[in-house]
Amino acid sequence: MTGRNTFRRAKKVVSRGGYSRGSETLSTPIHPDSTSEQTQEENQCSGTQQSPRHSTCEQIQSPNDGILLIDEQGVPVRRRGRTTCFDIQNMPPGTRVFIEVNENNVPSNISESVLLGSYLGVIARDPVLAPISFPDWRNKGMEPFKKKMLAEVEAKFAFPGHIRHWILQSLGVKWRNHKTNLKAEHWDSRPIEEILESIPAGVDAAQWCQLVTQWSQPKDKERAAINAANAKKQTCPHTMGRVSSVRRQKEMAIKDRLLLWRINRLCKDGTWSSEDAKQRWVQACELLAVDGLTPEDGNMEANERVFSMVMGPEHPGRVRTQGFGVTPTRYFPFGKNSGKTCDASSLSEIVNLKVEVNSLRAEMREFMQEIRMQHQPQGSSQMGGIETTSER
Repeated sequence: MTGRNTFRRAKKVVSRGGYSRGSETLSTPIHPDSTSEQTQEENQCSGTQQSPRHSTCEQIQSPNDGILLIDEQGVPVRRRGRTTCFDIQNMPPGTRVFIEVNENNVPSNISESVLLGSYLGVIARDPVLAPISFPDWRNKGMEPFKKKMLAEVEAKFAFPGHIRHWILQSLGVKWRNHKTNLKAEHWDSRPIEEILESIPAGVDAAQWCQLVTQWSQPKDKERAAINAANAKKQTCPHTMGRVSSVRRQKEMAIKDRLLLWRINRLCKDGTWSSEDAKQRWVQACELLAVDGLTPEDGNMEANERVFSMVMGPEHPGRVRTQGFGVTPTRYFPFGKNSGKTCDASSLSEIVNLKVEVNSLRAEMREFMQEIRMQHQPQGSSQMGGIETTSER
């Protein structure tokens, strides 16, 4: 049997992203702006045995490393371990992967962008470059670590300098996802002492102690409950997996947001990801049918208008179907001054109104000139004639 539940983890686990080299050890990062409560957590975890910690970017692991499992008959089975980006880390010195960006300042060359995303995930899980002991990515104590992470990325990838902010944003998302995965796998109904002792592979012992202590705080439990409730409000999940929106648009040559939204909500068997997603698509088709159109007719202006009506206004900081890093200000440049987003139909209406106003102004000028020509002062010519007679 090869099902997931038929395997049990063996006692021996091959290194999944090891960072031990030599006997040198690094101390757990201390928050420069840590509060007294955080200091107490660090003091409580100071006695935890620490394993040697070096960056995964310094120690290159063989791509054959993985997790050793055994099935019910005791037969060893090797499964794929954690991604280490062996090829990228083993590139010759001075060699870098070139990254192109699109009009939204998002990496657009598919193969290279996939490598970049994987490498960012490796860095975000590195206990030396990205310690999980900090409660928030925006913590001031994370600033020096962000600089080191950015330097590691710039050493392997060549990209325009203006997307550094996008790189840091992506690192922050992957760092939070790493902590979320750790909590989903290890935070359960067991006593906290037992959770503290079960240190996950690739995680520093002292940082694990601080992270578990944070999870046990009442404030963190309250915030987790709120986040869980908000997550349940997501009624139209996408089915893209690791495929980015930029990659999907490039592979399928589709720019229409309505059609992209449909593709991203369909499963491989053609079913919808949720009933709400199906109902929204039906509503969009009905609105287009009023004008005798269908989504596949290629009328982007009509599709965009219906998409905005069905989905509602855009949320701050992101644009539907456009993926991570695309903001309404950049995607809808004419919506800057008003503070609201404008869809394609609104922009078209604005352009038509401007043309109509300019046309009316030109007609008004011509009309005023005709009026002046028809109603010239008659006294000026008669007075000229009188003056001529008197002179004679």
